[in-house]
Amino acid sequence: MKVIGKLLLLLVACTAKESFGGKISSCSKSSAKLQNIQMEFEPDYPQAGDVITVYLDGTLTDTVTEGHLQVELSHEKRPAPIKETFDLCYFLSLAKISCPLMSGKVHYRFRQSLPSTVISGNYTFRGVATQQNGQELFCLNAEFSIK
Repeated sequence: MKVIGKLLLLLVACTAKESFGGKISSCSKSSAKLQNIQMEFEPDYPQAGDVITVYLDGTLTDTVTEGHLQVELSHEKRPAPIKETFDLCYFLSLAKISCPLMSGKVHYRFRQSLPSTVISGNYTFRGVATQQNGQELFCLNAEFSIK
């Protein structure tokens, strides 16, 4: 689970930079609770074993006390996708972010090492986060590569 979590943190970071070469698209409903997302990350081209730093700013329109994150991750050489559901607050704790998440403007900064055991190649991803009442926080589709 930690490898998937770290890949997800990398993917979230990749949404900030088109130069990473990934294709990112929002599948969020207009009623999604995380709005006006702006992100940056370092380094521009992460590789297995790198430490990434993610900066996230946005507006949370509701307080989040708990929730779930549903992830589907596929690799070009793996016949079946990995499907996992995470406790949202546990997942966020991997990035040293604690629940509850209070409504209003948010600014997060976190660092995470990407395992050296991550398989290089092309990935596809879908992630949907919901809060305690089942309302959507965000939805994201992506294609990306790790060298």
